[in-house]
Amino acid sequence: MENSNLPDSSPVIVYWVLENGQQEELTLIQQKYAYGIYSQERLEKNKFRMFLVAFKDREIIIEKIGGSYRAVISVNGKTSILEKAYVKSKESWTGFPQVSQIDLFGRIKETGLPVEERIISNQ
Repeated sequence: MENSNLPDSSPVIVYWVLENGQQEELTLIQQKYAYGIYSQERLEKNKFRMFLVAFKDREIIIEKIGGSYRAVISVNGKTSILEKAYVKSKESWTGFPQVSQIDLFGRIKETGLPVEERIISNQ
Protein backbone atom coordinates (compact mmCIF):
# COMPACT_ATOMS: atom_id res chain seq x y z
CA MET A 1 0.00 0.00 0.00
CA GLU A 2 1.10 3.64 -0.36
CA ASN A 3 2.08 3.94 3.32
CA SER A 4 4.26 0.79 2.97
CA ASN A 5 1.87 -1.27 5.12
CA LEU A 6 0.68 -4.68 4.00
CA PRO A 7 -3.00 -5.05 3.12
CA ASP A 8 -5.13 -6.62 5.84
CA SER A 9 -5.62 -9.88 3.91
CA SER A 10 -3.73 -11.91 1.31
CA PRO A 11 -0.66 -9.70 0.86
CA VAL A 12 1.32 -12.32 -1.10
CA ILE A 13 0.47 -12.98 -4.75
CA VAL A 14 2.14 -15.81 -6.68
CA TYR A 15 2.99 -15.42 -10.38
CA TRP A 16 5.52 -16.58 -12.95
CA VAL A 17 8.41 -14.35 -13.98
CA LEU A 18 9.15 -15.25 -17.58
CA GLU A 19 12.60 -15.24 -19.19
CA ASN A 20 11.83 -11.87 -20.80
CA GLY A 21 10.97 -10.40 -17.37
CA GLN A 22 7.22 -10.26 -17.91
CA GLN A 23 4.83 -11.59 -15.28
CA GLU A 24 2.18 -14.22 -15.95
CA GLU A 25 -0.58 -15.48 -13.67
CA LEU A 26 -0.64 -19.12 -12.57
CA THR A 27 -3.40 -21.27 -13.98
CA LEU A 28 -6.05 -22.52 -11.55
CA ILE A 29 -4.57 -26.03 -11.70
CA GLN A 30 -1.06 -24.68 -10.95
CA GLN A 31 -2.44 -22.67 -8.01
CA LYS A 32 -4.41 -25.54 -6.52
CA TYR A 33 -2.03 -28.48 -7.02
CA ALA A 34 1.54 -27.20 -7.12
CA TYR A 35 2.61 -23.58 -6.82
CA GLY A 36 -0.16 -21.67 -5.10
CA ILE A 37 -0.68 -20.42 -1.57
CA TYR A 38 -2.47 -22.86 0.73
CA SER A 39 -3.23 -20.27 3.40
CA GLN A 40 -2.34 -16.76 4.60
CA GLU A 41 -3.03 -15.55 8.12
CA ARG A 42 -2.43 -12.14 9.61
CA LEU A 43 -0.43 -12.40 12.86
CA GLU A 44 -0.17 -8.68 13.56
CA LYS A 45 0.06 -5.45 11.59
CA ASN A 46 2.51 -6.02 8.72
CA LYS A 47 3.24 -9.63 9.70
CA PHE A 48 1.67 -12.69 8.05
CA ARG A 49 2.07 -16.45 8.23
CA MET A 50 1.58 -18.41 5.04
CA PHE A 51 1.86 -21.95 3.75
CA LEU A 52 2.37 -23.04 0.15
CA VAL A 53 0.39 -25.82 -1.52
CA ALA A 54 3.51 -27.91 -2.15
CA PHE A 55 4.92 -27.12 1.26
CA LYS A 56 2.04 -27.26 3.74
CA ASP A 57 4.14 -28.39 6.70
CA ARG A 58 6.58 -25.44 6.83
CA GLU A 59 5.42 -21.94 7.68
CA ILE A 60 6.72 -18.83 6.00
CA ILE A 61 6.52 -15.57 7.93
CA ILE A 62 6.32 -12.35 5.93
CA GLU A 63 7.65 -9.41 7.94
CA LYS A 64 9.48 -6.11 7.55
CA ILE A 65 13.23 -6.49 8.02
CA GLY A 66 15.63 -3.64 7.32
CA GLY A 67 13.04 -1.51 5.57
CA SER A 68 11.65 -4.15 3.18
CA TYR A 69 9.38 -7.17 3.46
CA ARG A 70 11.11 -10.52 3.57
CA ALA A 71 10.11 -14.17 3.83
CA VAL A 72 11.43 -15.89 6.96
CA ILE A 73 11.49 -19.70 6.92
CA SER A 74 13.37 -22.55 8.56
CA VAL A 75 16.16 -23.68 6.24
CA ASN A 76 18.12 -26.69 7.48
CA GLY A 77 16.74 -26.06 10.97
CA LYS A 78 17.88 -22.41 11.08
CA THR A 79 15.53 -19.40 11.07
CA SER A 80 16.52 -17.81 7.76
CA ILE A 81 15.66 -15.02 5.37
CA LEU A 82 14.67 -16.69 2.12
CA GLU A 83 16.62 -15.42 -0.88
CA LYS A 84 15.41 -17.83 -3.55
CA ALA A 85 13.72 -21.16 -4.05
CA TYR A 86 13.79 -23.56 -6.98
CA VAL A 87 10.90 -25.93 -7.49
CA LYS A 88 11.25 -29.08 -9.58
CA SER A 89 8.01 -30.58 -10.76
CA LYS A 90 6.70 -33.09 -13.21
CA GLU A 91 3.33 -33.77 -14.72
CA SER A 92 1.53 -36.66 -13.06
CA TRP A 93 -0.29 -39.35 -15.03
CA THR A 94 -3.49 -37.33 -14.49
CA GLY A 95 -1.93 -34.28 -16.14
CA PHE A 96 -1.63 -32.26 -12.93
CA PRO A 97 1.73 -30.81 -11.86
CA GLN A 98 3.42 -32.59 -8.98
CA VAL A 99 6.26 -30.99 -7.03
CA SER A 100 9.11 -33.49 -6.61
CA GLN A 101 11.72 -31.32 -4.91
CA ILE A 102 12.27 -27.82 -3.54
CA ASP A 103 15.67 -26.20 -3.05
CA LEU A 104 15.74 -23.34 -0.53
CA PHE A 105 18.52 -20.75 -0.36
CA GLY A 106 18.75 -18.12 2.33
CA ARG A 107 20.77 -16.41 5.01
CA ILE A 108 20.55 -17.28 8.69
CA LYS A 109 18.60 -14.45 10.32
CA GLU A 110 20.95 -14.02 13.29
CA THR A 111 24.32 -14.31 11.53
CA GLY A 112 23.74 -13.62 7.83
CA LEU A 113 25.61 -16.81 6.90
CA PRO A 114 24.36 -18.64 3.80
CA VAL A 115 22.24 -21.75 4.26
CA GLU A 116 20.50 -24.12 1.86
CA GLU A 117 18.31 -27.19 1.96
CA ARG A 118 16.85 -29.66 -0.52
CA ILE A 119 13.41 -31.03 0.31
CA ILE A 120 12.27 -34.15 -1.53
CA SER A 121 8.50 -34.46 -1.81
CA ASN A 122 6.86 -37.67 -0.67
CA GLN A 123 3.86 -37.23 -2.96
